[in-house]
Amino acid sequence: MVPAKHLRADGIRLKLYFMLGLPTETEDDMKGIAHLAQKIAETYYEVVPKEQRKGKVQINVSTSFFVPKPFTPFQWAPMFREEDFIEKAKLLRMRFVLS
Repeated sequence: MVPAKHLRADGIRLKLYFMLGLPTETEDDMKGIAHLAQKIAETYYEVVPKEQRKGKVQINVSTSFFVPKPFTPFQWAPMFREEDFIEKAKLLRMRFVLS
């Protein structure tokens, strides 16, 4: 989690990058992405007193999709179909909407 000493009263801008579609990925892993972003925002609002806040929390979450590459431990791992990737992205997007 974000150490409280790094949270500044003038707000935070944070970029988080994740990869979807790894062979060992579970649905809970994808839900955890949205949960992490939500927890960071909540921590900011808990740690920095309201009267000291001059900014807001801006968290950008970016994802990319796993593509197996030769000469890596995952070279023989199956790659998801396009429909599977779209479904994973929808699931993640819904988690952000519901958060």
